[in-house]
Amino acid sequence: MEPEPLTWRASLRREIRCRAGAPEQLTLDLARLSVREVNQLLHDADGGDFVVKNPRGLHAIAGGLDGDFNVTIDGHVGYYCAGMNKQALPSPSTAMPARGWPKT
Repeated sequence: MEPEPLTWRASLRREIRCRAGAPEQLTLDLARLSVREVNQLLHDADGGDFVVKNPRGLHAIAGGLDGDFNVTIDGHVGYYCAGMNKQALPSPSTAMPARGWPKT
């Protein structure tokens, strides 16, 4: 019996484990993944460089991480973004780019 082909989520989990400590960024897209899945993928990694795309104002993204992470969230987020991270240090890279309020 042949093993079942990997789903893209399982493939992404495997890629995160293989890339731990790799210099390239890995993109996690909240248009395809749930917040729970993104957070679980981040928690499964020991660290790394990640970009979270399409946050769409969702809450509790990238919270409770314990490792050497650099997580860039590309877009607006809700409450508890990147909170309660054990090794978090304040840095200029945590600031959101100035985009201004949308014109109405």
